[in-house]
Amino acid sequence: AVTAKIIEDARITSVRDASIYAPNVVMTDFSARKLSNPRFRGLGASPNNPAVTTYYDGVPQFNANSSSIELLDVAQIEFVRGPQGALFGRNTVGGLINITSTKPSLKRWTAGATGTYGSYDLWDGRASASAPIVEDKLAAGVGLGWSSRDGYTKNDFTGHNLDSREAFFGKGQLLWQPAERWEV
Repeated sequence: AVTAKIIEDARITSVRDASIYAPNVVMTDFSARKLSNPRFRGLGASPNNPAVTTYYDGVPQFNANSSSIELLDVAQIEFVRGPQGALFGRNTVGGLINITSTKPSLKRWTAGATGTYGSYDLWDGRASASAPIVEDKLAAGVGLGWSSRDGYTKNDFTGHNLDSREAFFGKGQLLWQPAERWEV
């Protein structure tokens, strides 16, 4: 498992960045992140029939196009190698990537923002906030981000960069806890 502390300390922004902490895990990274396919111990498959499935908060992504999307407010990423069909169903012959989000705070306001600038005109900004709506019962969280960079490869004929990236992404969460041992 790649914990929230490792994610923060290593400035991990995608599943591919986290995969370096898991042995025998390879994320082929093409110019478009949605084309990145995970492989565990050499097992992988086509985008529409993955052998490694990514789960976001318990929801399976049965298309490899969503295996390495941008991350916001992540508590933990698990790379579980080997067949997982008994516990997680189809498309987990090679294993699964299990991503758990940070829950909105039921007690206090929280907020955070990060920004990065790098070579090839890389810009990456992310912000998130969470707050109780009804203390100890209902909370909301929101996260937004934007990332872009110029391509590494230039088409000599047209002069355009071939593998530039640009993405706007976000997520919203509601947490309702009507009783101490029950949350939705």
